[in-house]
Amino acid sequence: MRVTIGQINTTNGDYEGNVESILRVIERAKRDRAELVVLPEVAIQGYMSLDWFLDRDVVSTATAPLERIIEATDGLTAIVGTVRPTEPPSSRRLFNSAAVISNRKLLGFADKTLLPEYDVFDDPRYFEPAHGQRLFDVRNKRLGIGVCEDFWNDKTFWRERLYAHDPADELIKMGAGVLIAINASPFNKGKIRQRCRMVSHRARA
Repeated sequence: MRVTIGQINTTNGDYEGNVESILRVIERAKRDRAELVVLPEVAIQGYMSLDWFLDRDVVSTATAPLERIIEATDGLTAIVGTVRPTEPPSSRRLFNSAAVISNRKLLGFADKTLLPEYDVFDDPRYFEPAHGQRLFDVRNKRLGIGVCEDFWNDKTFWRERLYAHDPADELIKMGAGVLIAINASPFNKGKIRQRCRMVSHRARA
């Protein structure tokens, strides 16, 4: 499977500008004859939008920009980070999700399960954890999709874990043949090397 990685800079709250950046990546993926394009966590709204995520208007219109992206996906599959309202509405009125879109059709959402609450992160303030895991059948592959923290809790990698369960392990047991993680993590020294070690360790396990 030929994959385009859409590593873009997002602006918090600039839905239109962020969507334009996403659409440019999708067009580049088509020129490169990619079958799959992967965009960051909360690429549409901007991950660090903080208390904007508590605004009713933000909640009610959160998924509206997806329509333009869906229309642009003829001939390929896109995984795009977005927030979306919980169903039914809860006190935390949003999921932090990966929208899975293929050939102008929204296949569904993979919602973030593990919500970090340390350093600059305050996910439980804004988001509801996923109510379950699911796989997506795309181009004869079974995709297991996680959002950031979901794939960083490998019990065989860490001496001490922050969470009791491991969504990535659950997806593998469900039959995932390919794991994809979308992220919007702040940079710090050594993070890329650490992430590569974690992913390589899980792939060998």
